[in-house]
Amino acid sequence: DADSMAFATAFDGFVAEHGHRGPNDWELSSRTWENTPELALTAIDRMRLAESDLSPSQRLGDDEAKREAAIAEVRPHLKLMDKMNFDKAVDAVGIWSQAREATRDRAVRCSLSFKRLYREMVRRAAERGGDPDPLGVAMLRPSDEWAPYFENPSAFRSVIDERMALRDRFAGVEPPFFIEGQAEVPGIDQLEANASEETSTVSVGDVLAGDAGSSGVAQGRVRVVMDPADATDLEPGEVLVAPLTDPAWTPLFLPAAAVVVNVGAFMSHAVIVSRELAIPCVVAVEGATSALRDGMLVEVDGTAGTVTVLDG
Repeated sequence: DADSMAFATAFDGFVAEHGHRGPNDWELSSRTWENTPELALTAIDRMRLAESDLSPSQRLGDDEAKREAAIAEVRPHLKLMDKMNFDKAVDAVGIWSQAREATRDRAVRCSLSFKRLYREMVRRAAERGGDPDPLGVAMLRPSDEWAPYFENPSAFRSVIDERMALRDRFAGVEPPFFIEGQAEVPGIDQLEANASEETSTVSVGDVLAGDAGSSGVAQGRVRVVMDPADATDLEPGEVLVAPLTDPAWTPLFLPAAAVVVNVGAFMSHAVIVSRELAIPCVVAVEGATSALRDGMLVEVDGTAGTVTVLDG
């Protein structure tokens, strides 16, 4: 019907403009909104369920006043040179944050042609007995294995299968939060042994500590999402719990009451977007995706950097 055609046309325009984005978009074999449109469609599906009172413009209604009040409170306590540097930082931080993301976007956009070429090479090799999965072919070394693979794809199937199996083992465990030196890097056997010994469940009243990302306090049911394409169960008002986020996750922030991630820092993606949308965010909550379970009622304090379990 007319509405469907209008949506399809608008979506095609969106993909033409922003199709270079996607999860892990620095990776050559990564999925993008162009080659895997269900990523974007899932995000749209979740956004359309959000209530109108979740509008960022409404959430940010008093943001300017809060910022000016904070500046007015801090500035009188600074000495002359510190005051000058403070003023410069206040003026620059917004511009710098936007420039940082714009630079990333341009760099990822430039890589789109290489991703298209790579996927076409994978497709042609698959017709001659190769692996049809771009991620599988990415298990081969470009320096000395790609040329013989694309010449005789079937000869590398066992190598790809073996490396994908190892990759799946690594994906099934959580690496240590800090690695201090080369000697401290554990192998997969040690990681799996550690995972079997760890108990990551939490109980009512437990408090998970992380780093404050975006201020505010919110309560909601937990929704653990490990892949932005698998967010079909995320409902408005739930707390999005993820391993980490990048721009492909941004639309999922809109219906969320708060965001909690395993890994993140002061200027990481989850923090920047949460501030833009005025929702609480706590980052660097080690093991959050394994400790928290779908349906748990939690309180996210983005100012204190804590996640409190209210109901299991």
